[in-house]
Amino acid sequence: AIEPGVAALEREGAIVLAEDAESAARAVGRLLDSPNTLRRMGAGAARAAKESAGAAQRGIEALERFGLMP
Repeated sequence: AIEPGVAALEREGAIVLAEDAESAARAVGRLLDSPNTLRRMGAGAARAAKESAGAAQRGIEALERFGLMP
């Protein structure tokens, strides 16, 4: 599921959610005009990626501990 990744990006201020194409286009325009915001968002995205790194492996290990892996 994508929800945990989106939630991590939201916590880090690294995502812009838009209701429709028009509001997305406006948001992109604002971001293109603000290199500092883009840098902050990029750093937040890196933190979110680091936070979720290894999540799949940890999930597999948990399933193995409970004998749930084929």
